[in-house]
Formats: sequence, C-alpha cells, structure tokens
Amino acid sequence: MKKINLFILAAAFVLYACAAPDKKAEIAELKKQRDDLSAQIIKLEKELPKDDKIAQKSAIVITADVALQTFTHYLEIQGKVDSDQNVRISPKSGGVVQDVFVERGQTVSKGTLLAQIDASTTLAGINELKKSLELSKDIFEKQQRLWDEKIGTEVQYLQAKNQKESLEKKLASLNEQYELSRIRAPFNGLVDEIYVRIGEATSPGAPAFRIINNGSLKAVAEVPESYIGSIEKGNDVKLYFPDAKKEINTKISTAADVIDPVNRTFKIEMPLTAEGKTLKANMIAYVNIKDYQKENAIVVPLNIIQRTDKGDFIYVVENGKAVMTPVELGLTYKSQVEILSGLKAGSKIITVGYQDVVDGQPVTVKTSL
Repeated sequence: MKKINLFILAAAFVLYACAAPDKKAEIAELKKQRDDLSAQIIKLEKELPKDDKIAQKSAIVITADVALQTFTHYLEIQGKVDSDQNVRISPKSGGVVQDVFVERGQTVSKGTLLAQIDASTTLAGINELKKSLELSKDIFEKQQRLWDEKIGTEVQYLQAKNQKESLEKKLASLNEQYELSRIRAPFNGLVDEIYVRIGEATSPGAPAFRIINNGSLKAVAEVPESYIGSIEKGNDVKLYFPDAKKEINTKISTAADVIDPVNRTFKIEMPLTAEGKTLKANMIAYVNIKDYQKENAIVVPLNIIQRTDKGDFIYVVENGKAVMTPVELGLTYKSQVEILSGLKAGSKIITVGYQDVVDGQPVTVKTSL
C-alpha cells in the first residue's frame, strides 16, 4: 500500500510540475489507475490463507516413553545427632575447685571421681569424729563385756551404746556432706568438656563437665505441625550426615504428641544403627521421612513441565507432531513429579527440545542432538 501511495503522489507531483493544460483529464486518469490498483490488492488479499501461517520447519527433539513406576515422596528437614547420655554435670555444693582428676577426651566409668571441691572444714570434722568414735567404741565394748558378765549397771551400758551410735550417725552425715564436694561421672562415657579449673570457685547449677556416651546416640528433628497427619512412629527415614558423608536408613522410634507452642513443631527421634555409632553428638543430619508412596504412578522429570495462565502442560509427540498436553501435577520430590492426570503409560513425552516447539509443529525424533 505504501508503494501505491508513493506512486500516486509522484504522478501528482509530475502533473503539477508540468502544468499541463488539461489537468482535469489527467487527474481522472490517475484516479482510474488508483482504483485499478486497489481492486488488485483486494483480490490478492482474498486469495491469502485464512490463518496466514508460514509453513513450519520440523523440530529435532528427544523423547521418552512414559512408564508406570513407584513414586515415593520424602519430607526433607534438618535435624541433629543427640544422646540421652549427653549431659553437663554440675557440682552439688559450692566452693573452690581443689583438684581435677581427668582430662578432656578421657574415657571414664560410672562413679569415676572427676574433681574435688575444697571441703577442708568438713574433712577436719570427719577426722575428729573418727577419733571420738574410736574412743566411744572402746568404751562401749568394755561396757558390753561387763554387762555380759553382769557387772556394772544397765544405764552405763546404754549410755555407752547411745554415745557410739550417735557418733556413727554424725560421721555418716559428715561423710555424705563431704561426698557432695566430689564430682563423679554419672555413667560410662567420654569427658567431652571441662568447664572448671583448679582454684576457681564453682556453685550448684554451674557446669563443671560434659560427659557423652556415644553408645546411645540418636537423631532428633522438629517437624512442622502441618505434617502431623502423615508423620508417625514407624515411618521409614533416610538420614544423611554431610560432614561425615554418610547415609543411614532407620525408622521413627518416637513422635511427640505435643505441639511446641513457640515454633509450632513436634519432635521426632530416630535410633542410629551400629554404623552411626561413630558419629558425634550435635552433628547436622538431613532427615528424609517417607510420607507418601504410590505404586503404578506416572512420573516425569520436573524440568519438562511448562506453565501458562491456563495451567501446566507437557509436549507429547503424536503422529509426528508436538501436541500441547495439559497435566495435573501431584507431589514433587527432587527432580521428579507425579502426574495425576493428562498422561497415560506409553505416551512419548519430549524431554529435550521442548522449549523450541509449538503446538502442532512437526518434529523429528532423535536419540541424541
């Protein structure tokens, strides 16, 4: 149309420049030429295809056959290694630390003396009572012999007996008091931390040692409350420890019935197998809990799913052409997604080259590009 207009303008300009005497005749001729050209344009436009499409080239793609398979979904959360016997020990009485008898990393048995808090006053009282008790025992034994021989009075015998028993109770009480100044291992384990030093003051409640027994290690994690209906005792679990580069299969042994009101989670515990006994407390663990499994499911790579305002779709090859096929997605795990509807077993889905095709475009299937 632009060429036609230019032609008419050019002709009009020539007509005006030449200043022909019969301008009306020339203008009439030009209008006739214009009408003839317009008629030709309309005729050609009618002969164009209705969709006005340009012939499409065949696209090269790679396909995969859809097959039924088992789809398993895992909930992925972060946990850690813990132990029921991973405790910080505090002294039962206050005072200045007199001696520390163990070193960090040392293996100890239940009852091993770890440290001594200064209890010299109590110890002096014990020594004094021991001497008094020895004298009291000698007097009692003599009075008992006399009483057995019917010599002396019963009052003397009872007084000697009472004196001895009274001192024994006082000594026992002082021994218990003295024992409070001694810090002992509550179970077999490893001395992981020593928080006290000789000469420093300590008090009840202040940490003195950390003792760990790696024989009772477990993995723990906190699960969002939205999963309370699908996570329960007995669920299969895959544990991965990134620092140790180790994976362990186990099960949930305990799932709490109470939701933490602060973070809206519930706690789960998983025992570690013998292979996991070499791990360390507080190590990070990636917890993968199997919360869904379906047999004979249709599963496709997640990356081939395309989206529009109307929904998700996949390109399928039918009769040598790419066909846009709407699909309904289920759960996704890692790089796979379950297809709930829209595909059937045996369908050929485009896995490579799907970005470069349009609906209805001819395709050539190759094994590699």
